[in-house]
Amino acid sequence: MAFGVAVVLGAGITAVAATEPAGIDGPAAAAAPATRLNNQRSIDEPTPPPEPQAATYRVTVISEWTAASHPTTLPNNSHFSPVVVASHGGVGNLFAVGTLASPGIESMAETGSTSTLRNELSNNDLVIGSQVGSSIFGAGVNAFEVTAFQADDLVSVVTMLAPSPDWFVGVSDVELFVDGSWIDGIDVDLGAYDAGTDSGSGFQSPNAATSPALPISGPRDNAFAAADAEGRFGRVVIERIG
Repeated sequence: MAFGVAVVLGAGITAVAATEPAGIDGPAAAAAPATRLNNQRSIDEPTPPPEPQAATYRVTVISEWTAASHPTTLPNNSHFSPVVVASHGGVGNLFAVGTLASPGIESMAETGSTSTLRNELSNNDLVIGSQVGSSIFGAGVNAFEVTAFQADDLVSVVTMLAPSPDWFVGVSDVELFVDGSWIDGIDVDLGAYDAGTDSGSGFQSPNAATSPALPISGPRDNAFAAADAEGRFGRVVIERIG
């Protein structure tokens, strides 16, 4: 803003000159906008409450192994053996690709029996819970409720593809507490696995123990690989309910 300054020139003549106030070189600049520091929070953004230590989930195992999904590879009397679900804190507590099958996984994959596997899980301090469902013939489901904790937030599932030498489907180490928050849910295809304990090459092959045993892997035999390629065997849907 300019100010007028009167100067007397003489003979009654006065001139007025415009001057700027001291300390300002030009037109006044607008004030710089305020910036919020990273550690500042608006009053309308309350701090979210901490995540609970435990959460409850429904685990639904869905069989899709039918003549519609596998028209050329489906064996007679095809079914899922009783489904095993484990909640645990250690990676690979139920099974892990690249490792040898435990006696419980071997028995489950070859015969559908779950007793040895249940004993293994109950004696593992990193397993906080395990459940066994029923066999599923054709399209169908087994549903379970599991409790997970922030430090023990993994869920795994296995079931034998019956009849077969040592083939099974499942999911391993699905994580429920991710980046500091419980997930709302997840839908995962059942993976196809060879337990590495029987060398039969087809669904109806007689027993032929593999010696020495091989690590758990994906399908090794042509019949199993063809069935896996023809369609998925099923899926697991995990939903938070509490």
